[in-house]
Amino acid sequence: MKNLLLLFIPVCLVFPLHAQINAEDSTVQTVAYWQKRDTMVYRLTKVKITETDNVPDTIQKSVYRLTMTIDDSTETSYTVRWQYYLLDMTANGRKMIIAEPFRKFTDYTLVVKTDELGVFDEWLNWRDVKEQMDKLLTLQQLSKKDTTSDKVKEAVQGLMDDPELYFIAFKELKLYFTFYGYQFVVHQPLIDTLEVDYIMGDGTVKMESTTWIDSIDLSSDSYVLFSHQTLDKTQFKNMMDDMVENIAPEKASEPFVTEEFLRDFTFDDAYGAVFHGPTGWLVRMEFIREASITPVSVTYEEIYIEIE
Repeated sequence: MKNLLLLFIPVCLVFPLHAQINAEDSTVQTVAYWQKRDTMVYRLTKVKITETDNVPDTIQKSVYRLTMTIDDSTETSYTVRWQYYLLDMTANGRKMIIAEPFRKFTDYTLVVKTDELGVFDEWLNWRDVKEQMDKLLTLQQLSKKDTTSDKVKEAVQGLMDDPELYFIAFKELKLYFTFYGYQFVVHQPLIDTLEVDYIMGDGTVKMESTTWIDSIDLSSDSYVLFSHQTLDKTQFKNMMDDMVENIAPEKASEPFVTEEFLRDFTFDDAYGAVFHGPTGWLVRMEFIREASITPVSVTYEEIYIEIE
């Protein structure tokens, strides 16, 4: 697995104070103390690296300005607006020029609801985002010959009404809110089993998770959190079999994922973040996923968020 490296430099920010870091017993609770119209501007960088035997690596990179605004704050919930503005996109180091018809579909606005602690509750406008992504897909299909079969199109269209599908494109959304509501003791790992809904189908996949507070910096009222999750090959096989059963029931009796195919299977997530204790604002986050699903290829997905 790639090393997860965070530059944990104390960040001097002006925030109202609320106690979330207790130095006496070394406990930390990640809780949002946000006010209506509070705004934070981040730089979001998303990288995907594919390493395949005998084939040159491919590196795709997108950089956004991400503006997070608290649209509403009540005793029981927050309404949070994320606005994406695409700054740069490259493939193997070469700048990609986005044609004008596509440009207006590359900036997104996401509106979500959390509970009073900042725990993610609901993606309020996912259907608006779906419509925007559908228009972009239509433009892409019109710009080149579409060889997708009608049967596959029909199967995919049936999945488009599941908001979980769109979290694939906006993985950082759930990552941002993952650890709100948790309480930790420094250097005492929290070991848990996370259940994640299938993207296709009605089941869940279980990931083993270990999360811990690495350090507290009282000078900046911040703390460093690390987490590691892993998915075993049996869980992956069950998920893929369920997907085949939903898309192509006639193929469900055939072994889609064999033991040989999964011989070198790995699926590991590493997460590191700096939080400002008194307010719960995320200051910096790094996420790396290493996925090796076939013996000849490895994919790294990297997401970085930091205050501009």
